Amino acid sequence: MSSSHSEELMKPGERQLVEIRSYLFNLLDAVNSLVESNRQVVNKVGAKLLVSLELVTMQRYNLELVMREYWGQFKSAIMDLANSPELKDKMDDILNMVNKIEELRKEAGFS
Repeated sequence: MSSSHSEELMKPGERQLVEIRSYLFNLLDAVNSLVESNRQVVNKVGAKLLVSLELVTMQRYNLELVMREYWGQFKSAIMDLANSPELKDKMDDILNMVNKIEELRKEAGFS
């Protein structure tokens, strides 16, 4: 079956969720690496991040739930880290993934 036929069979927002999955998994890896290499700073500014990181990681295979229930808190916690003077220079890739997920969320109809 050609890709155009398979895309026609997808429900609205499904293609975006497929794309979000790869970005989200990469984002989780990047945030976990950042946490590991900057544990003291993260503990100081990112307690909220650690909780939402755990929730998103546990539910990562249920993307609709993550996008509906946990994404806002996770994104907010990442933005808090990005505003930290010690971490802001290490956040470019993470922020790019967050922005891409945001675009796809809007396309998929999550507000």
